[in-house]
Amino acid sequence: MNSLALIITLFYFLFHLPKIDDFLDASFLESVLSVIQIKSFLDEEEKRKVFKSSVFYNGLLEKLLKDIKNRGGGFFKLDQIKKFLVIRSFLFSFIGIPLDKELSIEELQRLKNSVMNLLFDYKNQGFLNTILLERNKIYNLYRSLFLDENIFSNPNSNSFRELEFFQSLIILVLILEYELYIKNHEQKLDSLKNLRLETRACKEILLDLKMAKRELIQNLNKSIRQILTGGRVYILDRIYTGFDTEYQAESDMLNTLLAYTTSSYSKVFLCIKPFRMEIPDDRPPKSNELVLELVKMIRLVTNKQDLEIERFMDHITNYPNFKKMSTKNFIAFTLDSNEQDIARSIKNSYFDLELDSESYSFKNLVEKSLLDQTENIFKSNHGILNLLKNYKIPRIPVKKELYLIAHFTTADICSLSDFQEIKNKFSILRKSFVSLDKTMKVGG
Repeated sequence: MNSLALIITLFYFLFHLPKIDDFLDASFLESVLSVIQIKSFLDEEEKRKVFKSSVFYNGLLEKLLKDIKNRGGGFFKLDQIKKFLVIRSFLFSFIGIPLDKELSIEELQRLKNSVMNLLFDYKNQGFLNTILLERNKIYNLYRSLFLDENIFSNPNSNSFRELEFFQSLIILVLILEYELYIKNHEQKLDSLKNLRLETRACKEILLDLKMAKRELIQNLNKSIRQILTGGRVYILDRIYTGFDTEYQAESDMLNTLLAYTTSSYSKVFLCIKPFRMEIPDDRPPKSNELVLELVKMIRLVTNKQDLEIERFMDHITNYPNFKKMSTKNFIAFTLDSNEQDIARSIKNSYFDLELDSESYSFKNLVEKSLLDQTENIFKSNHGILNLLKNYKIPRIPVKKELYLIAHFTTADICSLSDFQEIKNKFSILRKSFVSLDKTMKVGG
């Protein structure tokens, strides 16, 4: 297929799709047919065949349609989903597999091998071979989808990133196919177990599918791979502990450590990562939006519960007891406390060191800080987890951070009994020990 024919086909398909209102008002079957099938006219027998053979996509698209209808397309973007269906149809067609045919495992593997063999290994080549790219059907699809004629005629450093994202997009289409087949075979395996039938063959197929999927994931751009597989919600327990020491001067060269005091305060944050990728500059790749839609679809199949997270965010944003803060990497929510609550949560402690100066160590400072704030952190976490339960969001990871703050660190840190073990982990700023550019792990 030459470039002009592909462009004409693509535009015909995009502009002959129904309007969004018609798309949402149609029955589910007709909606699926209208976006899956490129042919303009289908008789009833063909419609029946397509509906029967598109079983994998019915459940997925049904969820997408419900989300678009209920949320006005707030999470999924219909125009990008249409482009995805064009790509999927194109990949099936040029290797001779009809779109309305349910693939066997062997055909799925052949689809994967055929597509991956066509992707250009430009990273190892170190340059863009525009002659090869011009002849490659997949890269001509990029030019037609994103109307970029300069990708071959005038390649530059930005072209590498454009093609890297587009290659990841093609791989994501394959990963979605594998995830749907994995889901289907997991259901088959459960049925076989319930009927007490032989499951070995089904388990072997599942293992092969998962291994092939892992290979595909390793070929993704790193930032795409992270957002595809990573979690989006976690609780951050943060403790701030101020500490100070008291000395008795024995001579010009010797001081005796008498005591130290601490004052600790904790804050618990519910952190939610937004659906975006960290891109080096303000020129995102043209396929960026479509990549994000594919990531969302795959995560939907793998039960990452992004829809529940989005609904929870809508709710908690308007929740009077929560304060919202935005950072570069995540949106954080924290219970808004009044002055009396803050005062009660601060724990002050005094430790006499005349009998055992060895107990003044970095490790003990950390342990005492955690111990002093356990009750406050538990209450805050309990309140957040109760809210999450209402949205059927499963158990989420908890990260802990402790900030140790001293007035004059040269004196207060040098006297730590384990100072020799940790001194190389600090930086020096204005004759004080700091860890602005480093973090330390203590007890995990």
